[in-house]
Amino acid sequence: MVSTPEKPIAPAQSSAPASCSPEIEASAAGAWVSLRLPDSWRVTEDAFLELRRLNETLRFEATGDGMLIIMVGEGWETSKLGMRLGAQVVAWSDELAGGGVGGPTGTVRISDSILTIPDVSWVSDDRAAQRPEDYVGTSLPVCPEFVIEILSDSDSLSYQQEKMNRWIEYGALLGWLVDPQDESIWIYRPNSDPEKVDKPEELGGESVCEGLVVNFARVWESSK
Repeated sequence: MVSTPEKPIAPAQSSAPASCSPEIEASAAGAWVSLRLPDSWRVTEDAFLELRRLNETLRFEATGDGMLIIMVGEGWETSKLGMRLGAQVVAWSDELAGGGVGGPTGTVRISDSILTIPDVSWVSDDRAAQRPEDYVGTSLPVCPEFVIEILSDSDSLSYQQEKMNRWIEYGALLGWLVDPQDESIWIYRPNSDPEKVDKPEELGGESVCEGLVVNFARVWESSK
């Protein structure tokens, strides 16, 4: 157990008050637990690496408002959708755009206190080159231009909407929140309200991902 103030694990001798009881969500689509961290604790890169090393089967996010999200795996349907979407983004990136495509095991540090994991993301070579020269860690230290999040059975819409807003606030230029149950997509852009598109057969990447066209007819079919 890590017990120094920099590590996001509570000392064994401490007892959390009732107001800090973890919130737990679980379903066939996966499970997650949210823990409130003391204000004095910081999820530094060293602490995050140690956390991942000690808990290799878990995924972690830090929201920036004192919450640590612990995720236990990913549901099969969400994973299948993510792979189908990611494959189309990878094909576009390899053929037309370059850059790098990340999946649901790739953590992004968009601020000193926010660590988050997109289901699919794309970062250009130019933006990736902006990472600090002295940066040491496994997280991508710049915000991707394009992110996709998938609303699973274990997610609340409000939480995923907050997450999408964080992406845009910290530098994403285009975001898609995909709801496979409703077969709809919320499109997020800077300086504008989210736009909902119902049952699209395909969707383009606009000027951010020029030339990207995702076939959602195949995505919806794979989710049935």
